[in-house]
Amino acid sequence: MKPLQTIGCPVFFIGLVISICAAAKQPAEGATYPSTWLTFLAFSTLSLVGLVLWRWKPQLPQEPSPAAATSQRPQIDIQATLSGLLQRVDSISQQQAFTSLETIDTLMQEHVQPLGEARQQIIDQLGLKAGAELLVTMAYGERMYNRTWSALADGHLDEAQQVFHDGTEAFREAARSLA
Repeated sequence: MKPLQTIGCPVFFIGLVISICAAAKQPAEGATYPSTWLTFLAFSTLSLVGLVLWRWKPQLPQEPSPAAATSQRPQIDIQATLSGLLQRVDSISQQQAFTSLETIDTLMQEHVQPLGEARQQIIDQLGLKAGAELLVTMAYGERMYNRTWSALADGHLDEAQQVFHDGTEAFREAARSLA
């Protein structure tokens, strides 16, 4: 707690208690207000000052907004990145068997990861609804590629080929939705 807040709390409660006590006195016969009305006003004001001190928070320097942070990030061409991903996937699929974890790692680092890092850019360009649908589709594709990597690492080539195909179809759907 800051010093002003520490002082403000007891000042508020002391002012509140004394102003309540001053207001509780009945007025004298024939008078409209009790003789303690000045005390009531003074300690009510003191109570308000204590409340302001207790709850006041100084203005801190503002952090950059997400829009400003987005402008500092490099912008990517989402359509071109998806096209590059699909071309790379087609070249991988034309090989008889892909058993290399490095191939999947490279695919993820060069194509999928930049798309994931451009989430805010996608939302800014497409709007929340269309952007969210695209991001969900790409997240599914990314998850399938991660499963492909795991299946390859465990030696399950049939499962790896199936989930790789599922992930590729998700990215194809994402590319179609952008077109």
